[in-house]
Amino acid sequence: MAIASVISKNIIAYLDFVDRRDSLRNQCDLSIKECLVLRIITRRYLNQEAFRVKKLLDMDFIASPATIHGIIKKLVAKKAIKLVQD
Repeated sequence: MAIASVISKNIIAYLDFVDRRDSLRNQCDLSIKECLVLRIITRRYLNQEAFRVKKLLDMDFIASPATIHGIIKKLVAKKAIKLVQD
C-alpha cells in the first residue's frame, strides 16, 4: 500500500494550513516564538482581558523571562503590539 493512500483529508488540510501559516509568518518577518507571544496577547485582547507584561514574563513554557522581554521589544519595534501604562 502506498503511503499517500493512507493520508487522510484532515491531515492534508492541516498540512495546507501549516504551509499558509508559515508563509504569512515569513511575510510578516516573525519568528515562531514571536508568533506564539503575539497569539497569546491577541487572544487576551480579543477576550477583553487585562494582560500585564509580568504575566507574560512568567510563562516559562515560552522561554526565559529575558528572551520573552526581547520578543516583546521586537514586537513593539515591528509595531505588532503597543504597550500602555495603567
